Amino acid sequence: MSTAVSTVTVTAHDGEAVPRGETVTVTVGSASCTVTLNAGKGTCEITKSALKAGSYSVTATYGGDVNLNGSSATGAAKLTVT
Repeated sequence: MSTAVSTVTVTAHDGEAVPRGETVTVTVGSASCTVTLNAGKGTCEITKSALKAGSYSVTATYGGDVNLNGSSATGAAKLTVT
């Protein structure tokens, strides 16, 4: 299995409140990375070697802060590791 890297980009929806300096945890299978948002955007990386072969959903979880509620969403896109 190669050690290629998947870069995950998190972007807040247009017109929504934008958290700044907050973190979002991105989970793919048993692997995860943490994104620190800057102006509602951020990236993190998960190495392919952290996952077994198979298909995975990608879930992003935001814990919330004093102004915004926390939430979690699983994207329609799936990641397939070969």
